[in-house]
Amino acid sequence: MMRDHHSSTEENYKHGSWGKVDTKSKLLVVIVLSLFITIIVTFEQLFILLCMIIFLGHVYRVRWRRLAGKSAATLPIILSLAVLTVVTYPEGTKLILGETSIHFSQIETVLFFLLKSVVLVISALLPVESEESFFRIVYALDDLKMPSALVAVLFFMYRTSIDLRQEVHRMMDARYVRSHGLSLKSSIRSYMLLGYMIGGLLSRTLIRNEQKRQMLYIRGYEGHIHHDHIQFSSFGLTVLWLSILIGIGTLFAVRLRIFSFGEVI
Repeated sequence: MMRDHHSSTEENYKHGSWGKVDTKSKLLVVIVLSLFITIIVTFEQLFILLCMIIFLGHVYRVRWRRLAGKSAATLPIILSLAVLTVVTYPEGTKLILGETSIHFSQIETVLFFLLKSVVLVISALLPVESEESFFRIVYALDDLKMPSALVAVLFFMYRTSIDLRQEVHRMMDARYVRSHGLSLKSSIRSYMLLGYMIGGLLSRTLIRNEQKRQMLYIRGYEGHIHHDHIQFSSFGLTVLWLSILIGIGTLFAVRLRIFSFGEVI
């Protein structure tokens, strides 16, 4: 009975069930959110879009702990951009949307762009974390007529990441045997082995990628990935239109003064 229920669920998803958001709608929602996030100018607008992203996370059934971990991995890049903001805007800046002009001080400018980057990263990670397979995202990009080179690069990058993890585990086991269980902190020789591991991992990855490329061409690969068509679901299209309407409404919310940041000119 459980098998019948699972098969019926997969069949409903394949034929566009209204109860689940399809992958193509998720990617289009990311594109829409990215466009709105890049042109907003107030903390109030950021707050509205953040609430919308949290709502989407619940709709997508995202695992928030894993999403937080992946978001934290991007913090070094985001903090680097914040430092660049300090250099670029030493005395603050003025952001304009339509007839509204808001002046931010230096601290407010850094905080605004920092939060904007965090919101953008979280929105981009929503479909990645909510999909059971990264391949569905690649297939959805192909269905949306994205450049074939981009789709192929993402496809092989994901496949290579699996090989990298396998090679790292093999090399760590070999290091453990040769170092008699000593950790990296307790042996200078282990630090030398770490350098050898990085170089060996690079060389092994290059060799395996070349072997895969030759095998693909032997099997008839011509730059296109064959897969089943991903249909839009009714619920996915509803979420997409709601995101567009909320985004448009957010742009008109520049006169809200929920937070006392910035000075309206």
